[in-house]
Amino acid sequence: MNLSTLIKDENSCQICKKKNLNFFFKIPRLPYKTVNNFSFKKKDYKSKKALNTRYCDYCKVVALKEPLNLNLLYKNFKNQAQHSNFIKLVVKKRLHGSKKINLVNIGKSIELLDKKYHKKKVNYLKFDPTVNKEDKVNKKLNSLSKILKNKKNKIDLIVIENFISNISNINEIVKIISRSLNEKGKILIYNQYGILSIKNADISRFYHEHIFYFSIKSLLILFKKNNLYLNKIKLIQNGNFFYAVFGKKQNYINRNLRKIIENENHLNKYFFFNFRKILKKNYIKLHNILSQKKIIYVYGCSVGAMTLITFYNLKNFIFKIIDDNPVTNKIFLQKKTIYVSKIKDIEFSNNKKIILNLIPRHCNKVLLKVKKFMKKGDLFINFINDLEIKKF
Repeated sequence: MNLSTLIKDENSCQICKKKNLNFFFKIPRLPYKTVNNFSFKKKDYKSKKALNTRYCDYCKVVALKEPLNLNLLYKNFKNQAQHSNFIKLVVKKRLHGSKKINLVNIGKSIELLDKKYHKKKVNYLKFDPTVNKEDKVNKKLNSLSKILKNKKNKIDLIVIENFISNISNINEIVKIISRSLNEKGKILIYNQYGILSIKNADISRFYHEHIFYFSIKSLLILFKKNNLYLNKIKLIQNGNFFYAVFGKKQNYINRNLRKIIENENHLNKYFFFNFRKILKKNYIKLHNILSQKKIIYVYGCSVGAMTLITFYNLKNFIFKIIDDNPVTNKIFLQKKTIYVSKIKDIEFSNNKKIILNLIPRHCNKVLLKVKKFMKKGDLFINFINDLEIKKF
């Protein structure tokens, strides 16, 4: 079984299997090699594919209509992120005082545990779509079915951080990990909360790497089909992300979860339509501002930044990209080369300028960094809701 193959374009929802799919929104000609945070060659700007999405009226999941094969998407992938401190702390707490356990990590993040844990506390396996050559610890995602099926000892802990939305054949993956999980084992999931991204009109979270944008209801349905039940749920980072724990023991639905589900059930077609309406309004509003004779900088050189640049057609306005952790010092937008610099290396002129923040969820941190460089009349624009504009 190839767990990286494309899902078929069916009329029914992959999660709840109901025929409630509706068109959500589309971004034509979105480059897909930007999953390397712009670290692609000049010729690769031609690698484009429409980002076409649909939503399920019943379970409220949003999904790509035609996702890319993961083998293509993650070919020569270089920009692996570290696990969050939140997940590292949760895992270490579960390891504290326990016997040696079997731990499986599914995703493309690195450095989950210190090396000392691998021998003393953990039999560790990592399934990673970016792996080209396997070793004793790091395995290809495609190997998950074969290895876990033949593994004698059941898995005690499975970690899926910022990756459950990226898996094409999600039903097969959940089925496999359910069969391999110990009766008292746990699955820890940390992921973006798709509903809030839609509510905030934040399209920086939409790109080819994300195949699903889960509601909590859709996640419950997905796992329950495979005899897995929610033990804990927590919305974090102002609701932008959720942390969930699943296991084989069925729990009652507490007040917090009931409230989340009730709120999601009230979402109707107008909620999804309003997302498109806001984006259209923002496009006109933004281009009226950009028509002013000001120097345009953008802050953020991530994959989500490419979505914003493409959707809002910014490539011909950008003077320079600011990023304090750049993977590359230049990017190619069609035939235009744009340079990337750390903020300390930029000599801002006295001319009026606009800084566009392309990483909305880190707005406060970005604003603190650029604030001292802003002069009277300068603008700082955050791409969220109906555009948050700060005039200095």
